[in-house]
Amino acid sequence: DRWFIFNQKLSNEEFSREKVLLQVFDANTIVRNELIGAHEIDLASVYKREGHELFNKWLALVDTTSKYKGVQGYLKVSIVVLAPGDVEPHHEDGEEFQEEEQGGDSLQSMILLPPSIQTEEYALSIKCYRGENLPVTDTGSSSSDPYITVLFHGNTLSTQVKQSTLNPEWNEELIFPFVMPSFSDTVKIVVADKDPVGNDDIIGYFTISVASLIKEDYKPTPTWYNIYANEINPKEQVHALGRIGRGRILLEIAAYKQTGAQLKSSPVSPGSEPKGAKYVLRIDAYEATDLPYDSSTWFTASFGSEPKNSIKSPKTDPVNGKISWYLPLEEKTYILPTDPEYHPDLFIYFYKRNISKERFGYLRIKAKDLSENSEPVWYEINYDRWAPNLPEKKIPGFALLRITFGQVGKIPASRPPIVKPVLKPYQLRAH
Repeated sequence: DRWFIFNQKLSNEEFSREKVLLQVFDANTIVRNELIGAHEIDLASVYKREGHELFNKWLALVDTTSKYKGVQGYLKVSIVVLAPGDVEPHHEDGEEFQEEEQGGDSLQSMILLPPSIQTEEYALSIKCYRGENLPVTDTGSSSSDPYITVLFHGNTLSTQVKQSTLNPEWNEELIFPFVMPSFSDTVKIVVADKDPVGNDDIIGYFTISVASLIKEDYKPTPTWYNIYANEINPKEQVHALGRIGRGRILLEIAAYKQTGAQLKSSPVSPGSEPKGAKYVLRIDAYEATDLPYDSSTWFTASFGSEPKNSIKSPKTDPVNGKISWYLPLEEKTYILPTDPEYHPDLFIYFYKRNISKERFGYLRIKAKDLSENSEPVWYEINYDRWAPNLPEKKIPGFALLRITFGQVGKIPASRPPIVKPVLKPYQLRAH
């Protein structure tokens, strides 16, 4: 009967990834304490519940060292997660015992109360095949020493480090035992570069939901997962916020029922290449307005981490912060997975010329949001921390572009004409 209170300042993205790990130990006086079992819970899943709390629930404890198999006991807890302004829920004396006394469905709702609820043992399998187009992270080198680390259910496993390569082949399977039902739903997959001295460099990472893996319609198959991050500090960025593509990794992820699964890594045969197709990207540049500089300006566009296959606009000097292009740009073709869910995002970077080129803004667009028959769209250019002499968070302009994307054979063979609008003078009066 003890309360523990923790005060943490977290951003929304940090909060979505944070967990609480509960561990029960056998206390020893001479040798170190021995772990009996542990249970990991996502804070966000608790916060989404009524009252932002997990009240009076039994959690199954498992041995994360794999020394003992199966459930090692149960821990009854209440967990409250509050944001600024939230009110802590109130419970009457004895309320924590009412569900147990009622039995039946109320008892069942206590999630993991023994012996009413049967638990099932599962195994999470992540087959790490290979990576492509990973970035150079070693100073003074043209390569990296990449490896994959997976964190789930309080456990961590890593592949072997592949030396001096940007296209590593691991061919390893990482297996994690876990119990369902479980409040830990997030699998974190990290791609890193091994450094001989100091901390390893984080190339990028993303998360997978276990719930999505155990659905009946989910079929495990080798799949390309795209990696995104920030050039300055990838550790602070997540998949949704990265400003650059940092390559992709081929994984096969599955979760299945298995009694007595062991935490382990083992070699596997190379994975097959996912089915791909040829896609076309076309960009018609119309105009840009409210640009913050008057020097030569241009943009480049490419998918993920393929800057060598970029579409480039001509370099043009803005007039009163405006550029009028009104011309079609060179189209590019890409070999991408046939499932749009795994297409890399499109990055468009805006540059200005000083002594050297300087990037001042960017767009990041999901490929699945693009179409084969699109109309011109005004895009708000995102602030880029690389922007020289630009106040933080200032919008560095707007761009009118028609972005057409589709599979060869489905996208129209010809491009629609670019029509320059006829402008009329208007007057705005404010009294």
